[in-house]
Amino acid sequence: METGDYLLLLDSNADWGSFRYFGRVFLRLPSKQWKLSERLWGEGRYPIVTFVRGQLVNYPWPRFLDDFQYGSGLKPMGRTYRISDKTLTRSRFESESKMFEAILDEFASAPGR
Repeated sequence: METGDYLLLLDSNADWGSFRYFGRVFLRLPSKQWKLSERLWGEGRYPIVTFVRGQLVNYPWPRFLDDFQYGSGLKPMGRTYRISDKTLTRSRFESESKMFEAILDEFASAPGR
Protein backbone atom coordinates (compact mmCIF):
# COMPACT_ATOMS: atom_id res chain seq x y z
CA MET A 1 0.00 0.00 0.00
CA GLU A 2 1.32 3.38 -1.02
CA THR A 3 0.38 7.04 -0.72
CA GLY A 4 -2.43 7.72 -3.20
CA ASP A 5 -3.92 4.22 -3.05
CA TYR A 6 -7.62 3.78 -2.30
CA LEU A 7 -8.66 1.66 0.67
CA LEU A 8 -11.97 -0.06 1.46
CA LEU A 9 -12.48 -1.43 4.99
CA LEU A 10 -14.72 -4.50 5.22
CA ASP A 11 -16.65 -5.49 8.34
CA SER A 12 -17.46 -9.05 7.19
CA ASN A 13 -17.35 -11.11 4.03
CA ALA A 14 -20.58 -12.87 5.03
CA ASP A 15 -23.60 -12.27 2.78
CA TRP A 16 -24.72 -9.45 5.09
CA GLY A 17 -21.28 -7.82 5.22
CA SER A 18 -20.37 -4.39 3.88
CA PHE A 19 -17.43 -2.13 3.33
CA ARG A 20 -17.92 0.57 5.96
CA TYR A 21 -15.14 3.03 5.10
CA PHE A 22 -13.68 4.15 1.79
CA GLY A 23 -10.78 6.53 1.50
CA ARG A 24 -7.44 7.40 0.00
CA VAL A 25 -4.07 6.95 1.67
CA PHE A 26 -2.47 10.35 2.15
CA LEU A 27 0.52 9.10 4.15
CA ARG A 28 2.17 5.77 4.72
CA LEU A 29 5.03 5.82 7.16
CA PRO A 30 8.10 4.49 5.34
CA SER A 31 9.13 1.74 7.72
CA LYS A 32 7.48 -0.58 10.21
CA GLN A 33 6.59 1.30 13.37
CA TRP A 34 6.88 -1.28 16.14
CA LYS A 35 7.01 1.22 19.01
CA LEU A 36 4.10 3.27 17.65
CA SER A 37 2.06 0.09 17.27
CA GLU A 38 2.76 -0.74 20.89
CA ARG A 39 1.65 2.74 21.99
CA LEU A 40 -1.49 2.78 19.83
CA TRP A 41 -2.71 -0.79 20.27
CA GLY A 42 -0.91 -2.04 23.37
CA GLU A 43 1.00 -4.58 21.30
CA GLY A 44 3.42 -4.58 18.39
CA ARG A 45 1.23 -6.58 16.00
CA TYR A 46 0.31 -3.69 13.65
CA PRO A 47 3.54 -1.94 12.63
CA ILE A 48 2.41 -0.72 9.19
CA VAL A 49 0.90 2.70 9.78
CA THR A 50 -1.13 4.53 7.14
CA PHE A 51 -3.27 7.64 7.32
CA VAL A 52 -6.42 7.62 5.20
CA ARG A 53 -8.83 10.41 4.30
CA GLY A 54 -12.31 9.28 3.27
CA GLN A 55 -15.75 8.71 4.61
CA LEU A 56 -18.20 6.17 5.96
CA VAL A 57 -19.96 4.07 3.35
CA ASN A 58 -22.28 1.10 3.24
CA TYR A 59 -21.08 -0.80 0.16
CA PRO A 60 -22.50 -4.34 0.41
CA TRP A 61 -20.07 -7.22 0.04
CA PRO A 62 -22.29 -9.10 -2.47
CA ARG A 63 -22.49 -5.95 -4.63
CA PHE A 64 -18.68 -5.64 -4.57
CA LEU A 65 -18.35 -9.25 -5.75
CA ASP A 66 -20.78 -8.52 -8.61
CA ASP A 67 -19.15 -5.20 -9.53
CA PHE A 68 -15.74 -6.82 -9.91
CA GLN A 69 -16.88 -10.27 -11.09
CA TYR A 70 -15.27 -12.04 -8.14
CA GLY A 71 -16.52 -15.41 -6.94
CA SER A 72 -18.09 -15.92 -3.52
CA GLY A 73 -14.98 -17.84 -2.39
CA LEU A 74 -12.98 -14.62 -1.97
CA LYS A 75 -12.15 -14.25 1.75
CA PRO A 76 -10.20 -11.00 2.28
CA MET A 77 -10.77 -10.50 6.01
CA GLY A 78 -7.62 -9.34 7.78
CA ARG A 79 -5.70 -8.87 4.55
CA THR A 80 -5.01 -6.14 2.03
CA TYR A 81 -5.48 -6.87 -1.68
CA ARG A 82 -4.98 -4.75 -4.75
CA ILE A 83 -7.67 -4.73 -7.45
CA SER A 84 -5.75 -5.25 -10.68
CA ASP A 85 -5.97 -2.76 -13.54
CA LYS A 86 -7.46 -5.52 -15.70
CA THR A 87 -10.22 -6.16 -13.14
CA LEU A 88 -10.93 -2.42 -12.81
CA THR A 89 -11.14 -2.03 -16.58
CA ARG A 90 -13.60 -4.96 -16.79
CA SER A 91 -15.76 -3.54 -14.00
CA ARG A 92 -18.54 -1.00 -14.36
CA PHE A 93 -16.12 1.60 -12.96
CA GLU A 94 -13.32 1.30 -15.55
CA SER A 95 -10.76 3.19 -13.39
CA GLU A 96 -9.83 3.91 -9.77
CA SER A 97 -10.99 7.51 -9.89
CA LYS A 98 -14.38 6.55 -11.36
CA MET A 99 -14.69 3.81 -8.74
CA PHE A 100 -14.01 6.30 -5.94
CA GLU A 101 -16.60 8.75 -7.27
CA ALA A 102 -19.27 6.08 -7.89
CA ILE A 103 -18.91 4.36 -4.52
CA LEU A 104 -19.09 7.66 -2.63
CA ASP A 105 -22.03 8.78 -4.76
CA GLU A 106 -23.99 5.54 -4.34
CA PHE A 107 -23.00 4.26 -0.91
CA ALA A 108 -21.89 7.18 1.28
CA SER A 109 -23.44 7.01 4.73
CA ALA A 110 -24.95 10.01 6.43
CA PRO A 111 -23.37 10.84 9.81
CA GLY A 112 -24.93 8.79 12.59
CA ARG A 113 -26.07 5.90 10.38
